[in-house]
Amino acid sequence: MLTGTRPSESVALLTRYSNDPSRRIANDALAALALHAEPAALTTLLARARDGASAHVRGQALFWVAQRAG
Repeated sequence: MLTGTRPSESVALLTRYSNDPSRRIANDALAALALHAEPAALTTLLARARDGASAHVRGQALFWVAQRAG
């Protein structure tokens, strides 16, 4: 856990990593966004589900959106 970081900065960094070509980095970023309390994190997940860089990113984003809905 990082301290001293504003939630909006955290979401901005995770947003950049969520479209990374490395599946591991993208997966970790999407999971962190799903667990994030900042409302902008859900907006990013929905955007990645719709317009992610790859089918894998879109699928993982959909998975995490569904987990948040449950």
